[in-house]
Amino acid sequence: MLKLRVKVGQATNKATGEKFPTFKTTKKDGKFMNLRFRKEIQDVPVSDCFIYVETENVSIDKNRQYPVLWVHEIDHAEPLFQPNVQQDAQKIAIAEFLDMEEEDAE
Repeated sequence: MLKLRVKVGQATNKATGEKFPTFKTTKKDGKFMNLRFRKEIQDVPVSDCFIYVETENVSIDKNRQYPVLWVHEIDHAEPLFQPNVQQDAQKIAIAEFLDMEEEDAE
């Protein structure tokens, strides 16, 4: 199973002006590589995330100037950043405490 980091961007068609999503992933050396999904895939990522794919569901097209990684099927995806509930609660508690001190000073 491969874990791929997906970076979602947006490009514009010069002829029609229509916008479409672009996808990139990183290789082992940290360089970006173009990423594309087959038309059969319904759950294409809309924001940056990690996707998990089986090795047999991925192919590399080297017949281009820049190689493209084609994904045939996504096993599952997870968000790039997961919110930390405990840290969020601490930030809220600190903000409330600071607001109480300001009220007491007045």
